[in-house]
Amino acid sequence: MNHVKAFKVFIISLILLLPSAVYAAGEETIVVELFSSQSCPACPPANDLLDKIADKDDVFVLSWQVDYWDYMGWRDTFAKAGNTERQAAYNQSLGKRGVMTPEFVIHGQRYAFGSQQDKVEALVSGVSQDVQNIAVTIIEQGEDIIIEIAGSKPLQDHKVLEINLIPILPDIAVEIGAGDNEGRLVRYRNVVLDYMLLGLYDGKAQRLIIPKEDFMSSDVGAVAVLLQHKTLGPIQGIGHLGFDD
Repeated sequence: MNHVKAFKVFIISLILLLPSAVYAAGEETIVVELFSSQSCPACPPANDLLDKIADKDDVFVLSWQVDYWDYMGWRDTFAKAGNTERQAAYNQSLGKRGVMTPEFVIHGQRYAFGSQQDKVEALVSGVSQDVQNIAVTIIEQGEDIIIEIAGSKPLQDHKVLEINLIPILPDIAVEIGAGDNEGRLVRYRNVVLDYMLLGLYDGKAQRLIIPKEDFMSSDVGAVAVLLQHKTLGPIQGIGHLGFDD
C-alpha cells in the first residue's frame, strides 16, 4: 500500500549543487511519530509522552491524528484520512498485524504501542546507524522557502526516495468536547496539517524553491521535509524550519 497521497504535487526548482561523488550527512536527528486520536481514551498519556520527547535536542516529533475513532462521539479536530493511510502503510512495511492507537513509530524503523516512556526511549536509542542520514537544510527567503538536499552515498537497493513537505502546527492545547475524553485538555506537539510530495531524490544534490503561499495557513508555524521511500521504511533525511510569529 502506498502512503498518504499528496494534496499537491509541485517541483519549483531543482538545481544540482554538488557532484554525485560528494555527499554530506545531516545531524543525528531521530524522528518520532505518534498516531493518536482525540477520541481514543488511551491516547492522552501518549500525547504527554510525546510532549516530553519533543524537547530533546536530537529528536523531532510528528503528531499524526487518525480518523477511525471519529465515530465515538467526537471528531478529532486534526484527523485526516491520509494520516490513517500512513499508519496502515507502516503496518505493512514493519510487518505488523492490524493498527491501533496510540502508536509510536521511531525513525520509520521500529514501533511501540501505548505510552511506556522507557520502551519508547529505548527504541530511540536503538535506531540503526546503518541507515543514511542525508543532510536537508531549509531556510526562509522572502516569500519562499529554499530546501537544499546534499548528495548522498548510493541509495539502498538503488531506490529513489520521495521528498515530502509537511506543514506543521507546532504546539496547541485542545479541550475535548465529547466522548471518552470529554473535558480533558490535551497538549499536541508538531501536529501534521498536510503532507505534500515535492519530487524524487536519486542521491544527487538538489535545491528546491517553494513559494510559502502554496502551503501556508494561519495554523502553520513550521515545516519539515522528510526523505523516505514511497513504501515508507527508514527515514533517510529530515530537515525542519520554524517561522517567526
